[in-house]
Amino acid sequence: MGIFDFAKHKPTLDEKQEELDRTTLDKQIWENKAAIAEYKRRGGDINAVKEGGRINMGKIWQWLKSH
Repeated sequence: MGIFDFAKHKPTLDEKQEELDRTTLDKQIWENKAAIAEYKRRGGDINAVKEGGRINMGKIWQWLKSH
């Protein structure tokens, strides 16, 4: 234990939860981007999975599982 260890900030439970939430969201974003890229690579039409101008990830995952 160093002489200045008392001054180090220890994260609270809320701060740890926020970090976990951010990490989880980042993981989901990267997984979705990878799925979209794979969908396009396999010849999927991105306009076919749009609903109201937004991409329906459920349709992309379903399409990838069936192809």
